[in-house]
Amino acid sequence: MSWDDLQTKTWTRMSRGQYAWVGLPQDARLKLVAVAQRVPAGYAFSGLTAAWLLGLDVSWCEPIEVTIARDVPVRARVGVRLRRAALSESDVIKRLGLRMTSPLRTVCDLGSRRDAVESVVAVDMALHARLVELSRLERHVHAHPGEKGIKRLRRAVRLADPRSESPMETRIRLELIRARLPRPSVQAELRDSTGNFIGRADLYYPIADWSSSTTARITRTGWLRTFAGRMPSSTPDTTSSGSPALTCERLDQSSRRCVGRAQC
Repeated sequence: MSWDDLQTKTWTRMSRGQYAWVGLPQDARLKLVAVAQRVPAGYAFSGLTAAWLLGLDVSWCEPIEVTIARDVPVRARVGVRLRRAALSESDVIKRLGLRMTSPLRTVCDLGSRRDAVESVVAVDMALHARLVELSRLERHVHAHPGEKGIKRLRRAVRLADPRSESPMETRIRLELIRARLPRPSVQAELRDSTGNFIGRADLYYPIADWSSSTTARITRTGWLRTFAGRMPSSTPDTTSSGSPALTCERLDQSSRRCVGRAQC
């Protein structure tokens, strides 16, 4: 096939010297297959790209992430973030005909990244989707004390909670913890004084158990003022024991905004 033939509308340019027939679905898999053909055979899609292949709701191509063993010679590729790291075959699986890091390796890679918040977000998503178990992550951290990034992974595993149902929920929980507030209960059921189910709070504090220092800290952070502006005049929500509660609720999921509400 000549160069002139490739310049027709029948072919789509994928990269330098790489073309695809326009009749093929122009989807993510085609782009990943194109990248797989441009990197050494021992590659594995990793990071957010692997997380997307595993079914997590993350961005997979900004850029596409690929891990290559340290001893494999390879140059940079346009649109590809090459990461050099030890890569054993036990850490690699195949999905859709593509090599990618295993669920455990993927979560460990994401959990050991420098962004302290987004690393916990990634671990929470994987735990909630049951890609890995928290106990298995804890065993991995304990078994690899000197591994690169293990301190960051240990921190992410310590802060992770498999009950978290969205990235924004995780981010708000971490903001509360960073403000030196007690760790909130996640997805707590709220019941009235007779035991009837009222609802489920994303994040929950039993106010009756708070000390004066905790109340002062939450006031300084501005959270209490935000909640107080939306306090209802109706009967307060309570736990099954009848104690008043402070809750965070996801009221506008489509816009990914979280609104707090205080009830006391």
